[in-house]
Amino acid sequence: MIVLGINPCFTANHHDPSAVLIIDGEVVVAIEEERLNRVKTSIGLFPSRAIKFCLDYAGIGIEQVDCIASPGITTPELSEKIRCVLIHDYGYSPPIELLAHYLCHAAGAYYSSGFTDSLVVSVDGYGDKISTWVGKGSAEGLSELFKVEGASSIGNFFAQFTEYLGFIRTEGEFKVMGMAAYGTPTYNLSEFLYSNGNSYTTNTAKLSPSHKITSTFEPCVNHAYLQSRDFPKRHSLSKKFSQEHFNLAASVQCAFEDAYLGMISRHRYISPQVCLAGGSALNCLANGKLLSIFDDVFVMPAASDRGLSLGAALLLSAQRGCRTKPPENMFLGGQYSDDDAMRIFDLHGISYQHLNQPESYAATDIADGKIIGWHKGRSEFGPRALGARSILASPSRSGMKAEINRKIKFREEYRPFAPAILESEARTYGVLKSFPFMTIATTPSSELAARIPETVHADGTARIQTISEHGEPLSELLQCLRAIGEFPAVINTSFNLSGEPIVETPVDAVRTFYSCGMDVLYVGGLRLAKKAN
Repeated sequence: MIVLGINPCFTANHHDPSAVLIIDGEVVVAIEEERLNRVKTSIGLFPSRAIKFCLDYAGIGIEQVDCIASPGITTPELSEKIRCVLIHDYGYSPPIELLAHYLCHAAGAYYSSGFTDSLVVSVDGYGDKISTWVGKGSAEGLSELFKVEGASSIGNFFAQFTEYLGFIRTEGEFKVMGMAAYGTPTYNLSEFLYSNGNSYTTNTAKLSPSHKITSTFEPCVNHAYLQSRDFPKRHSLSKKFSQEHFNLAASVQCAFEDAYLGMISRHRYISPQVCLAGGSALNCLANGKLLSIFDDVFVMPAASDRGLSLGAALLLSAQRGCRTKPPENMFLGGQYSDDDAMRIFDLHGISYQHLNQPESYAATDIADGKIIGWHKGRSEFGPRALGARSILASPSRSGMKAEINRKIKFREEYRPFAPAILESEARTYGVLKSFPFMTIATTPSSELAARIPETVHADGTARIQTISEHGEPLSELLQCLRAIGEFPAVINTSFNLSGEPIVETPVDAVRTFYSCGMDVLYVGGLRLAKKAN
């Protein structure tokens, strides 16, 4: 059975369109629309390019797809909208099945985890009128424990304060989480969010404006009320942060954690394992605290709405009796050969070296203090660069974090970077679990922190990514670092500039390389350098 999962967007309230192709229960290809159209989050855009990419990758036509799976069960007209687009693009539309938004999140986490029995939690803004769903995953599928109506949303609570602090919701929540480390939770936010038995309650009447919100582009927070309560406002165009802004961010994170962790931990009797999805599940600080409550914590790597396509396809496949297979990894996008890249570079007169072992050169570049772009293998599905489309640098060289923020990422100086560490080496420093997806923040030992100081945040945490010895885009590079006497770890951040999606193609990589202060670019076996590098 061939299932095409999509997250379709038709209005300015919907974001992160994507497409996934599953054949006989196995994930073949998955990609976000933003990687192809180069519009970050692609608000309101249908995943036309992503669908074509998936079909082309698998070498099939749309008529071979047995069914299309999509969230949107409470919007029955969505089926006709999808059908009309496909008729326009291909002259044909397979049957379309609409599923519950929150169940797509839950299924994406559970069926990707490899767990047999698990507590399963979906937490986001809202979708199909529900903001939180808690249930159990087992061989029989997903069974519901309870759900929270969309009017009470822990995700919206965080998004509204994200806007109040001057950021854009659906993109700026990570910035607020990063700010929290520099503040003290001095503000009482219990009137807006508080625990309520096994769940939580939010007071949206006070946090939300009186008018209807019709676009992700417009503010969704009641600025006047919060300012009347003396919460420190920061305007979106302001470059300045006061200590009170950091204190408010810390207060928001603290209130979120109390509700999020309280709700999840009260259901730990269901299973010693938990699967998490939904945009709120990308709060890596809160996720790290679940490690002391559960034996295993799996966070869907594409936890936000961009992962709905994968969850929908997995859920429908399971409902149709097709045994699903967890993806072996999240490198599910496009792959480009050296010949592909050389044709492009030659056409534009770009000089490059063709190397037999680019990893050894890259290791030397990193040891010499250079910042490199790394484009290798299939691209990642999800918001995190896991080593296929990454910017890499030394995690031990003083000032490197500030340099990357200033010269390349063009973003706030307080924001941290994650370390990617060879898994075998990480274990010698007490990291006993695998963390392949950068979805959980932990506190490294003082010995490990001393080896990777540029990736340790102000609160002592690090979003460690462990890399296996073989088969991952960074495996050989980290081993080459070790071979030349360097600690086998790198700063690993997404290959993009601020406000842009992660690069997909060699053309995207070159354009980004020449638009910032990056020193060297590696595309497969090719090395491009600036000046005398």
